[in-house]
Amino acid sequence: MNDVVYFPVETPSWKIFLISTLGIWAIPAFAITCGAGFAAALWSNVEWATAFAETDGSSAALIEIVLRPLGNVRYFFLFVLAFSMMSNNVFNLYSIGISMQLFGKWPSKLPRFIYTFLSVVVMM
Repeated sequence: MNDVVYFPVETPSWKIFLISTLGIWAIPAFAITCGAGFAAALWSNVEWATAFAETDGSSAALIEIVLRPLGNVRYFFLFVLAFSMMSNNVFNLYSIGISMQLFGKWPSKLPRFIYTFLSVVVMM
């Protein structure tokens, strides 16, 4: 099983860099922007600040509280935010899988997805 990126050989390196950087940045950008806005507005909105204090400073609870006026649509946004944050760990999980296979003959015989799965279990 080969991990190959299919780009023509004559593709300029700056284009590959730009595509990679935007791919890594674009997914969490929405969550980062929301977090900055919520944090800035938290201390000027008494209802949010009270709810934030009642949940012992839970960021997830704050996001849910802020999105309550949207009704049930808020669950879609919570879903998107949760998966955008999970996608940030993909690079770490892939790296763990490769690193574990470097420990010798026996670890290299196990497929990489097993190490990735075990990593997710440990992180939970």
